[in-house]
Amino acid sequence: MSYVAKDGISDCHKLCNPEKGYSSVSCAKYAILLLLILIIELAAIVIAAVFSSQVEDKLKDFLKKNINSTYEGAIDTSEEFSLGLDYAQVYFACCGVDSFEEFHGATKWNRTTSSGQTMDVPPTCCKLKDVDAYLKDQQAELEDPNCPISPTQTNSNYHTPCWDSIKDYLKSRIALVIGIAAGILGLEIICVIFACCIISALRKEGK
Repeated sequence: MSYVAKDGISDCHKLCNPEKGYSSVSCAKYAILLLLILIIELAAIVIAAVFSSQVEDKLKDFLKKNINSTYEGAIDTSEEFSLGLDYAQVYFACCGVDSFEEFHGATKWNRTTSSGQTMDVPPTCCKLKDVDAYLKDQQAELEDPNCPISPTQTNSNYHTPCWDSIKDYLKSRIALVIGIAAGILGLEIICVIFACCIISALRKEGK
């Protein structure tokens, strides 16, 4: 981060250096550009905070509609949405967006097994013997082969919603994201102040 800060201040000094033919006007343009970028970033943060619940509701609605209309439920599926959701369920050890019952309305999922029984949850909601084998090669061996038909808290993740699992995962890493964002915003503020100080000095010198 210190390297980035030094680099940013160096750029500011180059654009505002009278020895290289630059004036207070060029320095002012640089300061205004940085200020505009700073305002846009702050506005984006505010908008994201204000409308986060609405975005969350719409995204959930989108995912649930795709479960109803697109999800196939087969381990060896190549359909993009089904594959993405299955990978998420295995990686985050979860099932469904808000509930495993969402899969009961999946029109593309054939819930009937070869023995004529009805699956209650997709195989990827079940605990696997080797998670990496699925994530790397899409190969899945269930700890309990009876899990899709009779899921329990022991043999499956059917009581763990994926939305909550993913949110918890992101929250555990949010400190790093906030730190990086704060560092970038701080650097931009420093550059604006630095440019303003140089502008003031150049004007006093009549340049």
